[in-house]
Amino acid sequence: MQIINKKNPWPKGWGQKTSIMGVINLTPDSFSDGGELNSSKKVLDQVNHFLSNGVDVIDLGAQSTRPGAEEVGSSIEIKRLIPYLKLIKSKFPDVLISIDTFNSEVAYEALLNGANWINDVTGGRRDIKILDVVSKFNCPFVITHSRGNSQNMNQLSNYQNVLSEVKCSLDNLIKNAFRKKYISKEYNSRSWNWFFKRYHS
Repeated sequence: MQIINKKNPWPKGWGQKTSIMGVINLTPDSFSDGGELNSSKKVLDQVNHFLSNGVDVIDLGAQSTRPGAEEVGSSIEIKRLIPYLKLIKSKFPDVLISIDTFNSEVAYEALLNGANWINDVTGGRRDIKILDVVSKFNCPFVITHSRGNSQNMNQLSNYQNVLSEVKCSLDNLIKNAFRKKYISKEYNSRSWNWFFKRYHS
């Protein structure tokens, strides 16, 4: 059964202008703002700051993906994420929220609790079940290129032709999504709606 989120999942002016994503890391060890947003007030203040400055989508992450980061597992990720997700939705009910996760269990719980997008830095490579989740909820799914995981990504960063290899990787990830009957085939890796990520500073 497909679960439909009634809210339009696309930012205003989608496809007509560049959309801005504001990133909030709910972790103690992320490379940009890990450990800084460690209270309800700080998180809500940051969301308000983002929205006041034109951010279109708020991206919440509860698992650091910096080089060397340890994976905490789905249960801890959910424990970190869901209370803040619920809080933000209660205070800013119209905000679009993206969840930065590669775990299908986390994606499922987040979408059940009001998230609008799933942003998987592995594009479904790490947990193929995440494609079933986004298909069930009929939500936008952000596919990005990466290699390996936080423990070995630095050893996998050599490219002979970076543009060609990244494009090939994205094409394969999109084909996997096609096989799961998730992504409409009118889209491919040559047509994009680009995002700028605005990090907390």
